Amino acid sequence: MALLKGLFGKKKSLRGNDIDLLLNTVSIEREPIIILSENFKFVSDLMSFTPETLHLKNTLTRDEVMYELRGKDLQVQTPYELTLYAGPTRLTGLGMIKGTHTLKFQRPETMAQEESRTAFRINNFPETPSVTFTSDQVNIIKGRLADISMTGAGIRLDPRWNLNGVGLAPRTSIILDIRLTGQLRVSTTAAVRYIKNNKMGVQFEELQRGAKDRLFKFVVDRRRDAQRAVMRLQQRMTTLTTSEDPQPAAEPVDRPSPGGKPTALVVGENRQLLDFLGAILTRKFNLLFCTFSLADIRNHLELKPNLCLIELRVDNSEQVARMKKASALLPPGCVLMFFGENMTDEFRRRLLANSGFSEECLVEMHESKKLLTFKQIERYYGQRAPK
Repeated sequence: MALLKGLFGKKKSLRGNDIDLLLNTVSIEREPIIILSENFKFVSDLMSFTPETLHLKNTLTRDEVMYELRGKDLQVQTPYELTLYAGPTRLTGLGMIKGTHTLKFQRPETMAQEESRTAFRINNFPETPSVTFTSDQVNIIKGRLADISMTGAGIRLDPRWNLNGVGLAPRTSIILDIRLTGQLRVSTTAAVRYIKNNKMGVQFEELQRGAKDRLFKFVVDRRRDAQRAVMRLQQRMTTLTTSEDPQPAAEPVDRPSPGGKPTALVVGENRQLLDFLGAILTRKFNLLFCTFSLADIRNHLELKPNLCLIELRVDNSEQVARMKKASALLPPGCVLMFFGENMTDEFRRRLLANSGFSEECLVEMHESKKLLTFKQIERYYGQRAPK
């Protein structure tokens, strides 16, 4: 993760070995690959790649492949952390990787930062965000939010307004108010970056610390929702494909694991601890992350994880009690572990008393003991996972 930030954060374009590194990391971290045409968007997993070809898992219908992708000028995009890279591609055929149907796309020779973006943009909102702005040249104008990141936003104006007639131009400073939800509001000054087809792109000039932290959590949550939606679609497509198979079905697998790896759900909100677990577990598990919200936990459990790691805050007895109750929601066969910092002997005794949990399920987080932490989780999971 740090390598990507250091390498790609400084490079506007990638070639050769840099693209290899990007694709390898995308594959390991299970970042989405996006294929775009003028009127179509396809999001999938990277199954494999060669110097000439990208293999993406095929979740499309025959008509979508024939009429939306074949013969079209396409663009491949992949986001990672604060960077979005894109390059030209085209559909080159159909393939098969480890029994999974794939679509083959030409691997781009170069990939460049898309619109010089420095942050991942999201456009899936739980509510319809309202947007208003004003400047020295215009009174208050209303619009709707097309997308938002930590550094800027795309805004579509109310159709009653003619964007070209309001006196705005690139580099114009505006005062912007975005209401993402009833609890989250972004009010800041911004600079107009571009105006095209009744859409305006703006770059935030300054965000207050509290607003920046809340916006970061919102963007991360929405990105995870999008990734979960892709996984659900892939699981439904796998179920449909299996149900159409005329051969007798094998014994059902309770928890499908993309790429052959088991899935681990990490429940928590301490960003440092989440990054720590992400770094040590990514090669062994497909990782999902969610907050302490019981609704969020339930939604993630629909993906039937093999392992669940729940953060416990030693200084918050109410949160510990809630997370112990949440553990009762786990599907049969899912291995449960708890993690946290500064777990005192007294805390361990209170937690384990009359709970049925064992000492080995408690993971004490130490930055200097990454290998030992990984070995503890791997050993505990290996002993208790259904065979």
